[in-house]
Order: sequence, then C-alpha cells, then structure tokens
Amino acid sequence: MICRSKQAWTVVGIALLGLLAQAQALDPNRALSQYVHEQWTTENGFPGGAVNGIAQTADGYLWIGTDRGLIQFDGFDFRPVTFTSIASASSVPILQLVTDGGGKLWIRAQGAYLLRQEGREFGRVKYELPAITALSRDQQGGVLIYDIEKGTVRFTPDDVQKLGPPVSPVISMAETGDGKVWLGTLGGGLFILSAGKTTKINSGLPDGKINCLLPFGSDEL
Repeated sequence: MICRSKQAWTVVGIALLGLLAQAQALDPNRALSQYVHEQWTTENGFPGGAVNGIAQTADGYLWIGTDRGLIQFDGFDFRPVTFTSIASASSVPILQLVTDGGGKLWIRAQGAYLLRQEGREFGRVKYELPAITALSRDQQGGVLIYDIEKGTVRFTPDDVQKLGPPVSPVISMAETGDGKVWLGTLGGGLFILSAGKTTKINSGLPDGKINCLLPFGSDEL
C-alpha cells in the first residue's frame, strides 16, 4: 500500500473525476482557485507527451498513457515504464488505459498490442484480434474490447466471449448497468449492442463522431 498526502493527490483526484462513473461532480459555483491543487509540467518532473488516458490501480499508483509511452506516478515522482513483452517498448504510444474489477491495469498500445498487469510486470494478452480500436471496463469486472474484424468481445478472468459483429469503425465504448453495450464510432454515430443485436441511434446527436462514452446509474449514458 502507498500512503501519500491528501494535498499531493488533490489535482489527481480532480482529473479522475472525469473518468470514474460513480464520482460526484465538482461544485460548479466554485472556481478552480478555491481548490487546493498542484500542477506538474515538464519543468517540474512530468516527462512530457500528449496524454491519451489516465487510470488508478488498486495499489494507489496513477498511470498516465502518453504518445511517448506509459508513466507511473506515485504522487511525487514520474517513472517511465518499459514493457519487456514488446520490442522497442520504451517509447510505444499508449492509446487507452482501463482497470478491471480486480484493480489491474489493461493497456491498449499502438500496434494492436493489448497488455494486462501481472504483478509488477505487464504481459501481452493472447488473443486473435488483429486491430483493436476501443477498450472499456464492463459491468462484470472484466473489460470490453472492440476489433474491426471480430466486433465486440468481453474478456473476463475465466472466459473470452464474442458479443456482437463489427459495425462502423468504433472508437469508444461503454456498458450500462442494464447490460447494454454502447458503441461510439468515428463518424457513423452511436450504436447499442444488446442480446447480440446492434441497433443504430439516429436522433439527438450533434455529431456523428463519438470520442468518449461514460455510463452512470443503471441505464444512463
């Protein structure tokens, strides 16, 4: 376990509020200056790079996925992570990060690599999915993965299950409490996957490109 000061974690917590489905919203009547916060830049420790994902594992570490690789943060120091299971892995871009129900980290890296935390190491997940475009935590403690050839697949600790066929290029996904899987596409709008059937949502969307989906409650998105 890692114990750090509340102050050091405050800005980290604020960032995570946008990622956690059950998190409470910040008070809209308060300015950012009214919160205790810290900022990390390349001048005071952050290694740099565009941030594509943030996740926190059960041991308290914060993980930051950037276009320069994966970074581990303990509240004070940033440490670049090297993957022994990937060639030239010290600088492989990280596209998405997700923690499963057991608090373990799953990583979608550039080049169709899917990695899972195994103790203090990260091993490649053995699968037959050549082109992963989206990754999300599901409602059963596992993760959902979308592949342009295989469609939507669920990974659990004991099983791998195909849920539905491919649709328009998917770049975001989420499962609501009622078991429906929502698929956001690059330009084809939003789809619902339920009982193996995919249905397109045709109304109420301001744009056909859906970058991010966040479920909350039993059936809201």
